[in-house]
Amino acid sequence: MATHVFTGFSQPLVVIWRTNVKFTYLLASVALASVTSAQVSVDWITTHDVAPSVDNFVGGVAVDATGRVAVGGHTDVDTWPNTNDNFETCLYGSDGTLLWSRSVNVDNYERCSAVAFDGTGGIFVAGRGDPYDDEVETDNRTLMHYDAVGNLLWRNTLSGTGRNSGSALALCPNGDVILAGARNSDLSLERFDPAGNILWSWSADGGNGGSDLLVAVALGPGGDVWAAGTAHTSTSTDIVVVRVSSAGVPVWIRTLDGADHQSDYGRALAVDAAGNATVAGDIGKNLTSNFDFSDAAIAHWDPAGNLAWVRTYGGTANNGDYAGRIALDPFGRIVVAGAVFNSATNFDFAVWCLDTAGSLIWQRTWDGGFGGFEHLGDLVVDARGAVWLCGASPESTAGYPYDATIASWDSTGAFRWSWRYQDPGVSRWAHVAALRGNSVIVAGSMKTTLFDAWVAKLDRTAVEFCFGDGSSAPCPCANASAPVQHAGCANSLGVGARLVDEGRSSLAADTFVLLGSQMPNGDALYFQGTSWMSGGAGDPFGDGLTCAGGALIRLGSRTNIAGTSRFPAVGGLSVSVRGLVTTPGTRTYQAWYRDSSAFCTTASFNFSNGLLITWTL
Repeated sequence: MATHVFTGFSQPLVVIWRTNVKFTYLLASVALASVTSAQVSVDWITTHDVAPSVDNFVGGVAVDATGRVAVGGHTDVDTWPNTNDNFETCLYGSDGTLLWSRSVNVDNYERCSAVAFDGTGGIFVAGRGDPYDDEVETDNRTLMHYDAVGNLLWRNTLSGTGRNSGSALALCPNGDVILAGARNSDLSLERFDPAGNILWSWSADGGNGGSDLLVAVALGPGGDVWAAGTAHTSTSTDIVVVRVSSAGVPVWIRTLDGADHQSDYGRALAVDAAGNATVAGDIGKNLTSNFDFSDAAIAHWDPAGNLAWVRTYGGTANNGDYAGRIALDPFGRIVVAGAVFNSATNFDFAVWCLDTAGSLIWQRTWDGGFGGFEHLGDLVVDARGAVWLCGASPESTAGYPYDATIASWDSTGAFRWSWRYQDPGVSRWAHVAALRGNSVIVAGSMKTTLFDAWVAKLDRTAVEFCFGDGSSAPCPCANASAPVQHAGCANSLGVGARLVDEGRSSLAADTFVLLGSQMPNGDALYFQGTSWMSGGAGDPFGDGLTCAGGALIRLGSRTNIAGTSRFPAVGGLSVSVRGLVTTPGTRTYQAWYRDSSAFCTTASFNFSNGLLITWTL
């Protein structure tokens, strides 16, 4: 797992991930490579295969402020039986050009767990090596540091008895790096300076002498370090969360044991500005008909280590449900992703949004369409609160091959779109690295004859802008809408009108639709512009803000029913035809609608937010 902070948004975006959480690896092949999407276009996709052709696997991905992409993983440099896997680290430019790649062998079986940029263009890589590929008994913890041009500045490897693993990274403001994992099968945290010197090391046994592991780490207030994972205790395996001071002094350690005293696992961690820690994982259940039964679990501790609440969620089939990723959205809410087993559709992606008191705001499950097993990869939440979840999903009812898949919901829980990469074999999964403006970076592994690593930059073709929540121009009479609505200025219903899109903005196959909601019943006019007003902030007009500007075209009007309408009507002329869009490029869209004359100004009309749409071939 790694924790990264990306700037360029209205507030920093914190992205937390960890690899290898309950994945199933299925090997199959098909003859067609394609990319499908609804509201994203592919800027570039590139693959990486170490010569001679060998298997290449992705373990982590990160993006810096310039758009460069670091990908860490491992390569099988010989044929079965494998005896010599290498760490593989690649750096790509913002245009997808491979700038450099480096292979390092520490032991026989190397596995990358996390990568992170160091703030000066260099890259940290963490993982483990194992001379026997036995997963636990003799692992060697490894942390490496490359400079911006690929020189290996240093490598720190810890050998010992039992599990020694580097699982997660957190970067400190002064350039130090925190490594979380295991040391001689005990929970372990270490702090390194940029030169590779260990400033302090902390370790603790989980309580029963078993194999313990921290898989997630984050910095909190004052530079203290929080970490989470799994500990072997006197009951079984329990969720564990620890707090250590910036100087390496333990503050507290807590474990969480489920009511049935079965196997419980901590898989991801988020820490807010007040020092509250939330852990996502799963809690085992004692069910005689299914030995692998568990519920997805979300647990919340206050800064003093007091357990505030625990919430569990499960599918309909009493199977191995889990929560594997967690993030905090811009509204202070907790967003968790995982998978639940449902009787009709097997394992489905799952997303939960909770407030800090543990109340469920919304919950969604998503099946890729074929009733197979969805496998979680990663999760990020952008500056508007939109949720991006990725992993692997079968591409047919046969259950294989698997495609890399991304699904997205907005901050209200409304499903927005999905993207699927059908490579020439099977995309085992996809890792979301980060959102930068209008783009998202993803990486994964795909199989042709052997596995190749791949990385892609996706550009969102639809971007909402010009909101009446105070982030743009002030609304005409202090009638701001709530930020979570992502809408225009508030109307007589007490909400702002929301404009979103569906379909593809493709000139070759225009299925693009404008959807308006949260408007009073009556007429709504949809129109198109060639630019946006006041740099996207909008200008006050009537009861709202004008967002779309330039050369305006009236697309047509629709009648709101239950506050909603869509343009065009089913069977009507497409938006590209109505808007005279004949070449690729951008256009802006907005909805105007009638409202109560007594509500705000005397104008009796208002506007939705704006949409910036990129038309493609």
